[in-house]
Amino acid sequence: MKLKRTLIAVLAIVLVFGAFALFDTVRAQTYTIEVVSLTPEKPVADVRQQVQIKLRVTKKGKGVEGHSLFAISKNGGTFKGNRAETDEEGVASFIYIPFSATSLQPARPVTISVIDESNSVFLEINTRFEFVIDLQPKPKTTGGAL
Repeated sequence: MKLKRTLIAVLAIVLVFGAFALFDTVRAQTYTIEVVSLTPEKPVADVRQQVQIKLRVTKKGKGVEGHSLFAISKNGGTFKGNRAETDEEGVASFIYIPFSATSLQPARPVTISVIDESNSVFLEINTRFEFVIDLQPKPKTTGGAL
């Protein structure tokens, strides 16, 4: 009898967490994240250059205010701040600082991963978005004769 109650309790807990996961999964799919702008449009692989990234969070095509976005670079560079909050139009801004290209680490595309941390209610099942910034090589400087 005690085993039966224990199994029923465990099954009830599993069902509740399953319902929570299903709810958050469906909810996460109602939000979308998109790139609004990248300034400059063709960034250079140089740590001295800052790249402004503007992203928009929408639900049914309308901007969503107050969502916290978390961004990371998967393969090079860093951010001035990894978190930003969306404004009344659903737009959040990040400053990305690319790595400096060298002969050992040439300019290459960099994948940026963004997570909307505000749309999950019960479990951490968030809307995710990835995009690529195609970093350009540094322009070659030509030295003049003295």
